[in-house]
Amino acid sequence: MLELKSIKFSYTRKGPLVLNDCGLKIDSLGLYLVIGSNGSGKSTLMDVMTGFKQPREGKVLVNGVDVYSSTKAHDEVNRLMSYMPSSLRFPDHLYVDSILDMYAGPYFSKTLSQDLGIDKFLDKKYSELSDGFKTRLALNVCLSKGAYVFLDEPLKSQDDELKSMFPDILKKYTVGRTVVICSPQKISGLEWDSLYELDKGGLKKC
Repeated sequence: MLELKSIKFSYTRKGPLVLNDCGLKIDSLGLYLVIGSNGSGKSTLMDVMTGFKQPREGKVLVNGVDVYSSTKAHDEVNRLMSYMPSSLRFPDHLYVDSILDMYAGPYFSKTLSQDLGIDKFLDKKYSELSDGFKTRLALNVCLSKGAYVFLDEPLKSQDDELKSMFPDILKKYTVGRTVVICSPQKISGLEWDSLYELDKGGLKKC
């Protein structure tokens, strides 16, 4: 279960609230989408949910554990999560096969690498990949980890091939997990267990 309770967040102590009394409760496995315009706070929301930015007020509960209650709780919850922010990057000097060896988790599947086309670049350095394949590699790693998967605008500026295969990738490789995606708009080809909109710092169910 993932629950946000009255979350308030600002980047400075007395600054304007980016998130204002956000509430959310996800108590079953499946696919969940948060939509919102650019600058609405989607990335901030994802950072708060995944333990990267502590809210000014409120609680983030994962399986009943408050993520920000202690370092131990934070570390415990972190092991359950996999997060792909839009800024995720790997060291340029590492080879793709080394990145998969170092960062991939218990859900790793060679067929996922094949479906994403990553298997063709295992002997390439990260710096040699196109931006599109850097995103595919990040998705490959992220989907290999975590009972809770968070993807922040995974299709932003991506090629049509990845956009086309993305729904089938999610359906095939996230069975039995909870997936939360932030996006400016709905992603076609997927059925959502719940859809939310982030607007003026608040979340509402659509």
